[in-house]
Amino acid sequence: MPLSVFLLIKRIESLGLNAISAGNLLSWTIEAYRRGLISSGGGVDSLNWGDLNSLLHILESIVNKTNEFYTTLSKGLRYAASVYGGGGLHASALRQ
Repeated sequence: MPLSVFLLIKRIESLGLNAISAGNLLSWTIEAYRRGLISSGGGVDSLNWGDLNSLLHILESIVNKTNEFYTTLSKGLRYAASVYGGGGLHASALRQ
């Protein structure tokens, strides 16, 4: 496992988040950004696979709900997909 993945999981868990749910949310966010569903105006400046600093920033922003975009993400993948679209991204979420 690459060190960056280990560090990301460690930070996710230290924030009290579920690693699988947070990973799914981060993945959806990256793909939504790449497909133009969310933009820099949504609170994301740049997102790329493997950009550990951006992913850590997103996690911190979700936990702290720093703006409307991150507050939406904090409500979960299903909610974020309903707000921003992206049903075609095959957003998967466990039923609670």
